Formats: sequence, C-alpha cells, structure tokens
Amino acid sequence: MDENKKQIIGNITIEQNVISALISDFDNCKDAFALLSADCFVNTFCRKIYGIIKNINNSGYNIDLVSIMAKTDSSEQADLINISSIHSCSWNVFRHVQILVEMKIRRQLLQLSSAIQTNALDMNFDIIDTERQIKETVNDMFNIGAVNVSTIDDEIDNVIKIINKNKNADGSIISGTGTGLTKLDDFTGGLQPTDLVVIAGETSQGKTSLALTIAKNAAMLYNAKVVFYSLEMSKTQLVARLIAQEAEVNSKSILTKSVSDDLCNHIINSTWKLSAANIFFDDTVSTRIDSILNSIRLMKRKCDINLVVVDYLQLVSCSERGLNREQQVATIARALKNIAKELNICVIILSQLRRDDNPRPSLNRLRDSGQIEEAADLILLTYRPEVYKREYEKPFHTYSPYGSAMIYVAKGRNTGTTQFIVSFKDKYTLFSDYIATDYEPVNNDPF
Repeated sequence: MDENKKQIIGNITIEQNVISALISDFDNCKDAFALLSADCFVNTFCRKIYGIIKNINNSGYNIDLVSIMAKTDSSEQADLINISSIHSCSWNVFRHVQILVEMKIRRQLLQLSSAIQTNALDMNFDIIDTERQIKETVNDMFNIGAVNVSTIDDEIDNVIKIINKNKNADGSIISGTGTGLTKLDDFTGGLQPTDLVVIAGETSQGKTSLALTIAKNAAMLYNAKVVFYSLEMSKTQLVARLIAQEAEVNSKSILTKSVSDDLCNHIINSTWKLSAANIFFDDTVSTRIDSILNSIRLMKRKCDINLVVVDYLQLVSCSERGLNREQQVATIARALKNIAKELNICVIILSQLRRDDNPRPSLNRLRDSGQIEEAADLILLTYRPEVYKREYEKPFHTYSPYGSAMIYVAKGRNTGTTQFIVSFKDKYTLFSDYIATDYEPVNNDPF
C-alpha cells in the first residue's frame, strides 16, 4: 500500500486517547464529542465503545466507566480498563478529535475518487447523477459540527418582531405548524419545533388516523415537510388512507375491492394536490431507535423536514442491554425528545393505552412507561365512545357519539390542558373540525 494512503487509514493511539478522555471527563469533552461519528473510528473496539457512549448520552444518563462496562462483554472489559487508564486530558481532546475527523474525510475522499473514476469509465452511468452524487457526498463530508450561536440580544429582537407581527393579527396565532384542527391550533398555536408530541389511545380510537390527518394538513395547508415512519403499516397502506381522507372514499375498499371508472376518476381529481405535498415515507428502517434516529438526521439534511411521525412507540426497540421494557420505552422517548431539540423539529409518536374497565382515556394508562409523560411536551388522547356504544359524559353529553371523537389535551408543557369534540368519519379515517351531522354507525355501506 502507498505510504501516504497507509497514514490516513487510521491511528489507533489517537482513537484510544479520545475514548479515554470521553470516559474520564465527558462533561468537558461534549463540544469535541459533537464532532464525532462512528466512522471516525477505524479500530472496531473503539468504534463499539463510542457507540455505547453515544447511546448512554442520548438516553440522558451520565457517562462513566461502570455504566460503559455494564454494556460490554466480560471478554472486552480488560481492554476497556486499559484504554480508560490512558492519561488523556480533556484540554487536548478537541485537537485529537479534529485529527480523527480529518482522517475520516480523507478516507471518504479516497472512496469518492474511486467511485468517480469507476463512473467516469462507465458510459452507461448518467453524468448528471455523477455530478449530484459528488455534490451531496462532499456537502455531507464537510458539514461537520455546524453551530448556530446567538446572543440574548438577538433573541430579544426575535421575540419583539413576533410580538409586533402578532399585535394586529385577527384571531389566534399559529406560531408553529398548523394541524388543520381549529380548536387544537387555537389552543396550542400549532405544533412547535423542538416538541415531542404523544398521541395515545386504545385500539380503534383513531391514533394513526389523527396522525395522518395532522401530517396531511401540515404538508398541504402549511407547507410542512413531513416524514412518516410506520412500524405496523406499509407505505402503500398509509398512502391509501391519505387518499381516502382527501377523496372521502372508503379506506378499507381502495386496495381490496373493484373500483368503478367514475370512482377512479373522482380519486384522481381529488388527490392531485396531495401528490405535490412534501410527505415522505421510509419503511426501510428497522424497528431499532438508532436506525430511526439516523434516518431522521438524514432526512433533515436532504429534505429539511420539520415534522416527524413515528407509529408507534411500543413497536420501537432499544439497543440498550439489561433494561426492562419500561426502561427501554423511557430511553426511546428521551431519544426522540433529544432529536426534536437537536434538529429543531417537531416529533409525533403514537402510543397505546393500557386497557381499562372505563375506556375513557387518562394519562396513568400510558402503556409501558410513566416516563413518556415526563419526556412529552404535548400529549393528545383520543376517545371514540361510539366504539364502546357509549355516550359522552358531561359537559359533552349533548354531542352525538356517532361520527365524532374527543381529543383530550392531557398535557401541555406550555399550554395547559383542555378537551374538545371533533368530527371523525370512520370510513375515510378522517378527523376534521366538528360539524353536527346525522352520521350513521360505522358498519354501513362502503361507499
């Protein structure tokens, strides 16, 4: 191998020094840690320890040797102790990290140059695709450690601008991304960046339908860029539901029954605007939280998304070992809150409620973890008494349970709580502002 190439493959001494500093003095190494990624480490063991440190940090726990050892095999613990005993000071770790990042970029440049040469010699490879690939790869390489630091004076100016903008506005102000549900937007100001929003309910209470309604409205009415992760339904099934909402056709029949020419034309004419909406799906990710987080970061870079929906929490798995299910769910919820704050986006996650003799939803029925409530900024509980052949309780007893649903804002970190009635068309899986109708029970003719 060429000597120059050999020098940039990796430096195990620097990798071990960085890991040692992170273990011994993580708080003073946070800025340097933010520049790192797994591919900064060529040594397999150092890369594994970095991944463990990252997972612990994402979970909100302190970094120390004991917590890291608990997540390693017994055969690896002697190596870990040896690395941690290296005398590495936090004051020079930033320079060491810069070296690792530079070496990573050089390795990537070698790979890119090889790929460019291969593509250049392949006459079947589109030159425009080559140009795009080069630009995207180089941008990703050098977009490292970007920060957006502002002073309090800057932020005061921003707040004053918002106040001046709002002082002459009519009605309520939507400061975030609108949901298309007037009472929810009036109460919350829309979905706010950095917020973790939980939509919870029992089975058949419309959790996924509400999330899809919000995603569609946010994209079509407020130009939001939305990515939807469903661990239960395929992207084809999700899009069929969105079509059903927009065209108001039976969602259960679109994919399974013969459709007339008239109905087909109606669907096409009703959904042309939907096709232009910035709604993305990634059903290639696994159920592991780290896979979902990586995809979210990639979608932020490539598509500048501002709203994420994950359906649903109880299907997401955690790579942390030795945790019971409640601890895993708490870790997942914190990780999603952290990424919302990191990327300045809103994250919606769906969650099941434990079954109860009284089907009316409540916070203490959040399944698997009370810490979901702690991590969430906004919790929406859905309730359809029609499913249980019940009526609404006071003060909503005058509302018909047919064709409607209750949304209970059970927690609002910055808003407080409230509850209100919305319309819900079960055939179309569609939530909308409440309109009194003579809606029939759910098991009627498909169209």
